[in-house]
Amino acid sequence: MLQQACSGQCGFLRGGPGNDMLRPSIRGIVQVTSCASTKTQPSPAMISAPVSETVRLRDRASAEPDWGRGVVNTVPTITNLLPARDSSTTDRTPLIGAKVSDAQTNLQKANITLFRDGTQIARTQFTYDRVTDRLRYTPPIALSLGWHTVRVVARDPQGLVSQKVWSFRIVRP
Repeated sequence: MLQQACSGQCGFLRGGPGNDMLRPSIRGIVQVTSCASTKTQPSPAMISAPVSETVRLRDRASAEPDWGRGVVNTVPTITNLLPARDSSTTDRTPLIGAKVSDAQTNLQKANITLFRDGTQIARTQFTYDRVTDRLRYTPPIALSLGWHTVRVVARDPQGLVSQKVWSFRIVRP
C-alpha cells in the first residue's frame, strides 16, 4: 500500500484511519515530504525525509522499525544505581533504584523487571516515573545484614534488552 504525503506545506500523511492527521496509523510504504511550514509540526509518529524519498514505517508490533537514515535503535541504559555498587549502609530498608531510559522510546513500567537477591519483585511493589526515568523500590521488611544483589532488566518495545547487576552491603550501625 503506497500512501502519499499531502501536497501542501505540512508534510502530514493522507489516508490514515478517519484521516486523523495528528495520529496517523499507517502500514507499508509511505512517501513523505519535509515540513516547509514553521507553523505546523509533524507528530512524533512522523518521519521527515526529503521529497520523493521512500521510507518504510512499521507499526508497534514490528520487531525492527526503521528509525530513519543514520538512526540506530540502541538498548536501554541503566545508570545512577542506588545504593551505589559495592557500597555499605546501615539502613536495613534502603532505597533501591536506578535511572532506566531508552534513547528511542519512552519506557513504561511493563518494560522493566526488578530482582533482589534472585527474587523477582512484583511490579506493584516498585515505582517507575516515565518523566524522570527513575525506578524506585524500598523493601517492605528489614533486610538481613550482609551482601544483597540487585538486578534490573529493561526491554524496549522493539525487544532490545539490557540488564545491570550490582551488590551492596548492610552493616551494623
